[in-house]
Amino acid sequence: NLGILEGGTRVIVLGANIRDTKEIKCRFGENIVPGNYINETSVWCIAPAGAALGPVDFGLATEGNHFSAGNVQYTYIKTPTISTVTPACGPTTGGTQIALTGSDFVYTGFNKVSCIFGDQIWQPATVISESLIYCESPVMPDYYGADETNPSATHVKISLNGVEVFDSGVVFTYYDPPVVASITPEIGPLEGDTLVTIIGQNFGNSCDIRCRFATYEAPATLNEEGNIQCKSPAVAGPGESLV
Repeated sequence: NLGILEGGTRVIVLGANIRDTKEIKCRFGENIVPGNYINETSVWCIAPAGAALGPVDFGLATEGNHFSAGNVQYTYIKTPTISTVTPACGPTTGGTQIALTGSDFVYTGFNKVSCIFGDQIWQPATVISESLIYCESPVMPDYYGADETNPSATHVKISLNGVEVFDSGVVFTYYDPPVVASITPEIGPLEGDTLVTIIGQNFGNSCDIRCRFATYEAPATLNEEGNIQCKSPAVAGPGESLV
C-alpha cells in the first residue's frame, strides 16, 4: 500500500468477484493505469509517479470508469538511502546485530520492513527512526542463498514494503569465527597497562578488533604474526578475569 514517489511499484490488489473484462484499471489519486487480472480475488498494476508525498485514494474498475468506492489508500514516500552499516563485519555464523543509518526510513507495518543480504536472504528489520534501522546478519549466503565457508563481502539492501529493494552500495563483510588458543602473559599488576598478546586463528579479517577483560573493553591491534595485542585495564583487587 505504499511506494516511492517516482512510481514503478508493482501493486497487488485484493478483492472479490473480479472479472477478467480486459478493461481493468487502477486509479491512484487522479492517475489511471492499466490493471492485470490474476484471478477472481486479485489483480496487479504498476503505480504511476505521484504528484506529491503522502496518501492518495485508490480505486479499481473492471468496466469503463466505474471505480470502486471505499477507504483504500496508497501512500507515496521518498526513496530511502542507506549511508552506513555498523559494524561493517561479522562472523560467517551470522547473528550480528547491525545498525543501518541513512535517510527516509519509514515504518510500514509488522513484518514488512526487511534487510536483504546479497540477492536472496531477507531478514526482519526494525525501524527505529527515519535515519536508523536494526537487523541481524544471517549465516553467510553464497550466490544461491546457501551457506559457504569462505569470507566474503555482501551488499546490504532494504525493503520497506516487501516488494521494492533499495541498494545504496553498502557492504557487510563476513569473516571466519576467531579461535583463541592462549594469552601471554597470563598475569599482570592491579594497575593494568600490561601488554597482552592473544594467540589464535582467524583474526585478520575482523573490522573492529577489541579485547574484553570481564566487562571492560580495550582497543586492540594485530601484530606482525597475526595475533591480537591490547593492554589490560586497572582493577580494584586481585583475581581472575575472563578474556
